[in-house]
Amino acid sequence: MILGSTGTGKTKLSIDLAIRFSGEIINSDKIHAQKGLDIASNRVTKAETKGIPHHILEVVGSDADFTIQDFVTRAHDAIDHITSKGRLPIIVGCSNSYIEALVEGHYSEFRSRIDPCFLWIDIDVPVLYRVVEARVDRMIRSGLLDEVREALISEGPKDVTRGVWRTIGFEEFQTYFEAIEGVDEMDHHDEVARKELFDVATKSMKERTCKLVDRHLGKIQRLRDVNGWDIHRIDATKVVVAMENNGGTEADSWEEVVLKPSYQIVSKFLDGGKQEGEVVVPYLM
Repeated sequence: MILGSTGTGKTKLSIDLAIRFSGEIINSDKIHAQKGLDIASNRVTKAETKGIPHHILEVVGSDADFTIQDFVTRAHDAIDHITSKGRLPIIVGCSNSYIEALVEGHYSEFRSRIDPCFLWIDIDVPVLYRVVEARVDRMIRSGLLDEVREALISEGPKDVTRGVWRTIGFEEFQTYFEAIEGVDEMDHHDEVARKELFDVATKSMKERTCKLVDRHLGKIQRLRDVNGWDIHRIDATKVVVAMENNGGTEADSWEEVVLKPSYQIVSKFLDGGKQEGEVVVPYLM
């Protein structure tokens, strides 16, 4: 299982591991189980999957709920399907309550059937804040506003407490479009107001994403410290710093900092051996 806050590179790591160890990926992110908002939800693209099968992606409608029990049931089915082919199930996503329910929940027989290996890909919090804020800017450049606008045109305002519409960014820009409705684009003062409203929406999206980072990290720490899960932490901070310093080149640092220790941990786990502590950076409270 691959744990980690939003923005840490879980999807990339899961695909790399699936390629290396003949695996298939099971999504444990609630938003990704729902249809719609590919940009806002940062959903993995077909090209990014590199041909690796992904399970529990877009399995319910955009307005539908996807409960913990729905996930547990589908995850068990996916695990059975993957293992029946002699392949390795790799569970990845940000909905840590789903992961906890799968592993320890009353209705789950997971522990009696499966011995899990937990990898936690992590980035120092101040650096991770920069990562997710930059990702918001990339989403906007990639067409986030068009995505929100099209959803509003096709079906009207959405209940942001339900389904995929809970995705961070949708509420902010739904509010933005409602606020600028009727604004005269030829009026300079209106254009200034439009820019101010856009900046407010963008700032709010970034702030909510950073708060989500905090919640994700708090949950993972609880799973480790309170629940006693044996979680192997991989510190990917150096990868981000290398990208920032080298203008976006990450291949070499990703290989050295993330992939090598991850490969070692998983290889030893699959071989039934004890993982070497020195390949994992210990988490300091």
